[in-house]
Amino acid sequence: MAPTRRTKQKSTPTKTTAKGAARKAQAARTSPTSPRGRKRANVHRALTKKPPRVIGKSLSLHLHIPLRCLSLIIPQVEDEDDEDEDLDLDEEFGDESTLDALDMQSPLQQYGFDDDEGDDEDDEDLADEQAVVPVRRRKSVPSPKFSMSASTPVSRVAQRAPVTPSRLRTPANPLQRAALRYTPYENRVNPRDPSKPLLTKQSPLSQNLLKRSMQKYRADTITRAPFMDEDARVRTATSIFHNVARELDADRRIYRFEDDLIYQENILKMIKRADSQVRGEVVSAARDIVGACFGLGPGRGDVGDNKRYVLHLLANMNFVFLSLMFEELDDGTLHNIQRTGPYRNAIFATLIQQEFFHNHEQMAVAELTANLFNPMPLVVIAFVATAVQCALQDWTTGVRIKSSSDFTVEDWADVYDRHVNALEQMRDRNKQGFVAWTRKLYRNCWATTRQSLANDPQDGPSITAEEMDSYDDVEGLADEYDDEP
Repeated sequence: MAPTRRTKQKSTPTKTTAKGAARKAQAARTSPTSPRGRKRANVHRALTKKPPRVIGKSLSLHLHIPLRCLSLIIPQVEDEDDEDEDLDLDEEFGDESTLDALDMQSPLQQYGFDDDEGDDEDDEDLADEQAVVPVRRRKSVPSPKFSMSASTPVSRVAQRAPVTPSRLRTPANPLQRAALRYTPYENRVNPRDPSKPLLTKQSPLSQNLLKRSMQKYRADTITRAPFMDEDARVRTATSIFHNVARELDADRRIYRFEDDLIYQENILKMIKRADSQVRGEVVSAARDIVGACFGLGPGRGDVGDNKRYVLHLLANMNFVFLSLMFEELDDGTLHNIQRTGPYRNAIFATLIQQEFFHNHEQMAVAELTANLFNPMPLVVIAFVATAVQCALQDWTTGVRIKSSSDFTVEDWADVYDRHVNALEQMRDRNKQGFVAWTRKLYRNCWATTRQSLANDPQDGPSITAEEMDSYDDVEGLADEYDDEP
C-alpha cells in the first residue's frame, strides 16, 4: 500500500484593510490598559463613583453606543497628560492615514452592526474580542441609537406607525389646529342599534348642546306644532341647534354640523326623537285619568251604558265642554239638552298641569321655556284635546282596551287640525275673552306648583292676639306657678 503523502497547505496572508485597521485601533483605544482607557475610567469614577466598567463598558453595551460616541455625551475633564496620551496613540498606531480614514467615517459606519464586510478576517477577530450579548427588547420598540450631532435617540429602523392611534385627531402643530374650522367627529355607534345614536356616546360639549336643544325642541313642539311633517321637523331641529350653539359660543359645532353629514344625521335623530317622546307621555297620562274624569267604569253602569256614553262624548266634540246636559231617548240614544264652556273641561287643565308644570321637566315653569306657555297657547289646548280624544278611543267597547290606538302623526294630525280650527274661531270671535281665559288657565296651573308656594309672601301670623291669650284649659293650674320664675 502506497504511503499517503501529506501536503502542507499554505495559509493565505490576511489583508489588513483600512476599515480593519480602524477597528483594531478602536479596540486598542478602548482597552482598559490603554492610556485613554485609563483616562476615561478615571473620569467615570469621578463623576459617578462607580467602577469604570459599569459606567464605561456596561453603559456602552446596554445602549449599543461605542465608547467614542459616548465620550461626546459625557463631559470631558481636563487632564495634564492629554498631549502625552495623544503622542502615545500616534506612536502606537503611527499610521496617520489609518487615523484619517477613521475620522472620515461616521460612528455608525465605524462601529455599527450593519457591516458590509463582515466576512473579513479582521472583522471576525474583532467580533471575538468584543462579543456583545444584545439587550432583549420588545419587537414593537426598535433599539435606539445616537447621532453625532445631538443626544436625541434615533431609531435604527424605519419609523413605525403607533399600534393604537392617537385619540387627538387634530394636527399637533397649534398653527395647523387653529386653521381647522372644527375637530373631526368620532362616531361612536350604539352597540345595540347602530341606527339609533346615543346621547351618552357624544362628547361633553355635544351632550350639553343636545340636552339644551332637545329641551327647546320639546317645548317648541308642544307650543307651536305637535304634529309636524318630516321637512318641518328637520328645519325646526336645525334652527334650534344653531341657536343653542351660538348661545353657548360653540360655532365650531355649527361648522361640523354643516360639513360632516354623519354628525348632522346623528344630531338631528337625537333632537327629533323628542317630539314622539312628548306625544307618548301626554297620551299615556290622558289614558290614566280619562276614566276617572268622565266617570267611566262600573259606576256608570254596565258595558252597554259605558259604550253609549263614550260614543256620545266623541260625537260632535261633546267631551270638550265644561258642562254637558243630555237625556236618553226611548230608542236608547243620548240627546244633548245644553252644553257650555268649550275646551274648559277640567281634564284639560289637569293634564296640562300634570305634564307641563309638575313633571320632571317642568317646561312651563323652567327659565328656558316658561315664556312659551304664558298665556297658554291654543296649540297646547288643541294638542291636549287630541290626546284626550285618543284616550277615549280605548273605551269605545265599554271597557278599557289599553293602547288600542297609536298616537301617531298619520292617525291624529287631522283631528288636531280640527281642534285648532275650532279654537281659532273662538279667538277671532272674542279675542279679549279668549286671551283672558288662556291667562287664567296658566295662573290656575301655576297656583299649585312648588314655585308659586315658595314665592307666596306671608302677611303675618295666622293666629290672632286673642287666640294667643286663650289658656282656659289650664286656668286652674296657673296659680301654682306664680312664685316660680
